[in-house]
Amino acid sequence: KRHPIPIDFYFIVKCHRGVAPVPPQTFVYKSLTKNFCFFPNNTSGDTPMNLVTERLIIRELKMSDLDRFDPLANSDFVLKYLCMYRMDREGSRQYLQQMIEKQKDFAVALKDTDELIGKIHIDEDHLRYDVNSVDLAYWLGEEYTRKGYMTEALSAFIDYLFEERKYDAITAQALAPNTASRALLSKLGFVQEGYLRRAIKDNGVIYDNVLFSLLKEDKSKQS
Repeated sequence: KRHPIPIDFYFIVKCHRGVAPVPPQTFVYKSLTKNFCFFPNNTSGDTPMNLVTERLIIRELKMSDLDRFDPLANSDFVLKYLCMYRMDREGSRQYLQQMIEKQKDFAVALKDTDELIGKIHIDEDHLRYDVNSVDLAYWLGEEYTRKGYMTEALSAFIDYLFEERKYDAITAQALAPNTASRALLSKLGFVQEGYLRRAIKDNGVIYDNVLFSLLKEDKSKQS
């Protein structure tokens, strides 16, 4: 039996080491095309976060997300380019608990219903040394694709990373056949920096990996 892995693989193997909570303040931004707000709610020593866009909320994960997370995260569509093991419900529950504790994963939820439709992940940027940068990954349930949801979510989240977390660079990666993800990153202003051939083997298939980055000054020019 294949057991769920205890860490995120996404496009390359990474180890979770925790992320410092954001300050307990209220922030309001204006993105390129949407107004959105950041409403931390400091309740128990930690600082939950919410990014509210026109149609979405980007918030911390919670155990009540399990009923949506389990089928979406284990769908053929999401797993196709994610390099993750398929999990049973108990594996999904344990994995969700780990993500909540590590504070590196955020739910993309519908604003009207708070229903989870996808996820955003941040981690250390292992491609750079001693640079204030972060690695970004994401997925969206198949039925919610081609509606602009991830563009809307990432536009807000990228502004948050630059303006409030004060990162200077964001790295993202996509397997070469994942043309939708590559197109999304380009649309958001990411620049393709590299193409790693024969980078990842998953379920017997070897994939090339495409490397992207977005610098804070690049984002400023877009504004």
